[in-house]
Parts: sequence; structure tokens; C-alpha cells
Amino acid sequence: MPFSKRYALVKGLIQQQYESRSKWKTRVFLLVIYCVTLLGGMVGTLQAITPSWVRLLTNYSKNSQQILEQSRKNRQQQIEFTTAALRTNPNDVNAYIKRSRARLGLYDYKGALADYDQIVRLKPHDIESRMTRANFRNRLKDYKGEIQDYNEILRLNSKNVSGVYYQRAQVLNLLEDYKGAIADYNEIIKLNTKDTYTYISRGYTRQKLQDYKGAIADANYVIQLNPKEAEAYILRN
Repeated sequence: MPFSKRYALVKGLIQQQYESRSKWKTRVFLLVIYCVTLLGGMVGTLQAITPSWVRLLTNYSKNSQQILEQSRKNRQQQIEFTTAALRTNPNDVNAYIKRSRARLGLYDYKGALADYDQIVRLKPHDIESRMTRANFRNRLKDYKGEIQDYNEILRLNSKNVSGVYYQRAQVLNLLEDYKGAIADYNEIIKLNTKDTYTYISRGYTRQKLQDYKGAIADANYVIQLNPKEAEAYILRN
């Protein structure tokens, strides 16, 4: 049929069947039917694909609990084993590392930190150990202790320090030492004058000190480097 006739036919059908508002009982009844058919279709699809899906789901749930329980037991055994080894040799760094990992798996952050205290005592110049301890101190909100570790890392290591400066700046922000945080951002910028993320971070910290002109200057510089950096526009706004 030509378009005009199809249009008239469809318009007539719509007008014949149209209801501005059905009775609430009708709407509830139709909604129930819709939900039942929807869920029934999903269940039917699962049944068609995997006839034993209910049993598999139950077994998976049980197996997950068993796996978690076995993992917890393994970690506890590892703690007992390494503790025994440390009684024999209190200076066994590897044993402290293994026990710390096991304690971390059991969310015993204080125990993990205590082990890294011993590791740092035995390896005072090891950067990685101090970084790990700083991470544990952060989790326990020992921000001053975390800063002490970063200070020592910066003293020991003069290379690849941008990440350490940034971590320390974040902690200084938490302690509301905004001037100290800006000083660390400045050190990062000296190492990489095009680190846009650091300019944005410094801009937000300047804003906290009500240095709005400085914050806008940081945002403007980032936009100059990368006009598509949305966070810079948010900062400037």
C-alpha cells in the first residue's frame, strides 16, 4: 500500500486500542504477568543451557566457602611455621616477609607492620621494605610514621623519587600541612615540568590555602599543555 494508506491504517488502529489510563487492578495484573514471564524466561534459558544449574550453583557456593576456609588455614599454618623458624633464627628476613604476607591475607595489618619493623631493622637501607612499611602505616592511619619512612627513602635514594614525593604530599594533605605538600609538588615539577597531574594536585592544594590565583595559574598551564584535560577545567571553574 502507499504510505498515506498505511499511515491512516496504523493511526486508526492506535486510536481504537489506545487507553489513557487503565484501572490500577489491570495494571498490577499485567505487571505480575510480565514479571513472571520475564523471570520464567530467564530460568527456562538457564535450564535449557545447563539442566543442572541449581546443583552447580549450590556446589559453587559450598566450594567457595571451603576454598576460603582452606586459604585461611593455610595462612595460619604459614604464620605458625615462620614463627617457629624465627625462634630459631630471629634475623631471618625471608621468614618475616612470609609471615607478613600471611598476616596481610588475614587482614592483620598490625601484625604485618610489626614484621616489617623487624625487616627494616635488619635491612635499614632497603628502599622496597621501607615503601612496604609506609603502605602498612597508611592503612593503619599512622601518617606521621609513614612520612618518616618517606623522609628516609628520600635521604637514601636520589633517583626515581617522584612517586615518593607524591605519596608524601598526599599524606601531608591529610595532615593539613598544605605548604609542605606544595613543596613536594614543586620538587616533582622540577623533575618533570610537564607532569599535568602534579600541577592539578598542586592547584587543589593551593585552593585550600586560598591561593586562588596560583590554582588558576596551574589549571591554565595544564590546559596549555593539554586542552582536552577535563580536570584542569574543573579546577579552574
